[in-house]
Amino acid sequence: MIITNKHNLPDWYITTVEKQIAHHDSKADYSVTELLEPPRISRLKEQYKDEIREDAIDLTYAIFGSAVHNLFESINDDDRYLTEERFFANIDLPNSDSERPVTFSGQIDVYDKAEQTLWDIKVGTSYEVMKANKYNDVRHERVEQLNVYAWLLHIHNYPVKHIKNLFLVRDHRPMEQLQKAKDGYTDKIYIHEQNLWPIEVQKGFILNRIVIHEGSKQNLPYCTPEEQWRQDDKLAIMSKFQKKAHKLVDTPEQSIEWIEKNKWKRDSKGKITGTQNWYGKTWIEDRPGKVARCEDYCVAKPYCSQYRNMIR
Repeated sequence: MIITNKHNLPDWYITTVEKQIAHHDSKADYSVTELLEPPRISRLKEQYKDEIREDAIDLTYAIFGSAVHNLFESINDDDRYLTEERFFANIDLPNSDSERPVTFSGQIDVYDKAEQTLWDIKVGTSYEVMKANKYNDVRHERVEQLNVYAWLLHIHNYPVKHIKNLFLVRDHRPMEQLQKAKDGYTDKIYIHEQNLWPIEVQKGFILNRIVIHEGSKQNLPYCTPEEQWRQDDKLAIMSKFQKKAHKLVDTPEQSIEWIEKNKWKRDSKGKITGTQNWYGKTWIEDRPGKVARCEDYCVAKPYCSQYRNMIR
């Protein structure tokens, strides 16, 4: 990968970014991160690794996350914990002509031997934390990543009873705490325990991901809508009383239903005291859908025929 410097950042910062990218070499056929990403992206990144360009400023959050992990690595002096340790595994593929097993590796954040708890530290957004806290709606890759790490620990004789994410909220703003409290989250740090799969389920998931990635070397698949982070077209209910949409809906009928359902003001006892100031003064805006990963995050898109066909 070629690191560019479009914003004229100092040379020492660019050197730091380059070293950090090089540090992520897993020394195996696959890292856990590579196993979990779409096979099309993995193959294109490997094929064009000497041509792909990414600007240093777009790697800011990755550098921030690495710095946070380095801080927590200091507890490694305590024999109770394993921190930032890389584990390796060999997987024999069924019906494979290869005599060599596939290797993969993963570097854990923190494993607590006393509590048999695996921790993964994430520098995330308050929106992700709100969804996890209020709706138990977590990104599936968070659960998958922790379960793969748990299996790696298991085969190295470190039993795991709990898997947890510790979120450091990067967009925490004290002035917004009243609204955030209403939405169900207030903390700069949030802990979420994820669902621990049975050992055989973990192993089956890993084997399936390896088979998919190995198969992509012969037949490059398209990314699925889920892998593209595809967002459908929406209608936004707007008014002059707030900048953000009151609600995003799919159809005009849903917008009318939402407005009629939410038009009343109520006191603390639930008694109607009038209508909302925006009632009768709303309008609808089209919000075109997008493929967020392709458009905003995929470094391989200049080399991707699927993406080129979408934008024609």
